[in-house]
Amino acid sequence: MFKNKLLILALFISILSEAQVVVSDRISSNRQLKKADSLFALGTYSQAISLYKNLPENATVLYKLAMCYESSGNNKEALKYYKAALKTSKNSLSTAYRYGKLLIKSAQYKKADSVFLELVKKQPKNANYVYNLALAKEKQKDTVALSLYKRAYFIDSSMIHSAYKTAVLLIQKKLFNQAEKYINTGLYNDSLSTRFLTLKASLLYYNKEYHKAKEVYKKLIALGKKNEIVYANLAKTYMKVSDYENAIEQYLILIKNHNSENPNYHHNLGICYRALHYYDKAEEAFNTSVALNIPFLENDYIRLADLYNAQKQYKKQLEIYKKLLILNSRNEEAIYCQAVAADNFFKDKKTVLQYYNGYIKKYSENGKYSRLVKQRIRDIKKELHFLDTEKN
Repeated sequence: MFKNKLLILALFISILSEAQVVVSDRISSNRQLKKADSLFALGTYSQAISLYKNLPENATVLYKLAMCYESSGNNKEALKYYKAALKTSKNSLSTAYRYGKLLIKSAQYKKADSVFLELVKKQPKNANYVYNLALAKEKQKDTVALSLYKRAYFIDSSMIHSAYKTAVLLIQKKLFNQAEKYINTGLYNDSLSTRFLTLKASLLYYNKEYHKAKEVYKKLIALGKKNEIVYANLAKTYMKVSDYENAIEQYLILIKNHNSENPNYHHNLGICYRALHYYDKAEEAFNTSVALNIPFLENDYIRLADLYNAQKQYKKQLEIYKKLLILNSRNEEAIYCQAVAADNFFKDKKTVLQYYNGYIKKYSENGKYSRLVKQRIRDIKKELHFLDTEKN
């Protein structure tokens, strides 16, 4: 009997001891968790990560590890831990939301689509979930994105991002009048919003309300939106209302500060100068526009000539090279290819010789194709000599 009591007592002491260890471990873990949380709050992510990794693994710890990695910019590790946390706790909406957001940020749109689709199924009236699903769809060029943005805005009209995205997609579809409601919502919320003012200006320009559009573009510049697109649009708007002096000012800003090699800017500048009878300046602007356009035209001509060559339409190929050399008589490749095209087209090889000799006269020994041209000249001369011998 006494032995049984001793055995029971020993067993009780053992259980009590184990319980104390468990409690002690739990207290220690809680302290470590609080310390890790504090380090995370202070932005010392690497130290917080070390402490979290020493804790027993559960959904909370995995979630916090993911947040640490995300905050430190290690999205790959963050995604891994968000995914692990979701496996441990499948019903955690906050984990799924952050995971989905980071998938979008990491350009993993298809996976993000799946995550937000599940979230929307669970909470169909959550505007934020619907918005991010729309974002994932848009990134995949899925046209359903527009209806989802509209739905998010319908659920929560204070969600300005949804209004903006809806307006953008409607404008891309040239549905300007439908976009107006969403643009006005954005500007009612913030009358100085440059993104909504930009859309407003586009809407006014499309509706041919050029004077109003002009004022919006000027406002954008005053607000610091001094990019090339705004100046270019303002310049075009000035031209639409025949305010050529101000249009000139904008084109000169564009040429000086943004893109001096855009032929359209010089072309439009020439139109403005001509309208004001500044003929010398207009001539200079038009000549600059032509000069800047030449490389683009040359490339198009060369591609067209290659096309005719592939189809063995050598006469048309010769006509193209003639046009190209009017643009740029120093295009060595065009001069050589013109001679080859002539070689293919003309039966009279004396005529062909004139083309090859023209190349040699221009480039002599220094031409890129001089060796080939000289060899072909020798071959043609042999052919002509052979023909003369046969006639005699």
